[in-house]
Amino acid sequence: MTDSSLFDGINYKPLKKKNKRKGVSCHHSNKKQSVLWTVYHTVLALELLILIIIEGVELFYGFQ
Repeated sequence: MTDSSLFDGINYKPLKKKNKRKGVSCHHSNKKQSVLWTVYHTVLALELLILIIIEGVELFYGFQ
């Protein structure tokens, strides 16, 4: 059984959000990503692709 005193003082009411616009998710905003952020993630994606290709070649040809 759970000790109910652990939850004393917790407000169970949901918080009200200010200026909530209809049809806009709070997770996504209208701000664009910076160029540095985009370049960084593009480089990471390319590195991951290269690693997958290398591992696939090693698996296919049996290199050790």
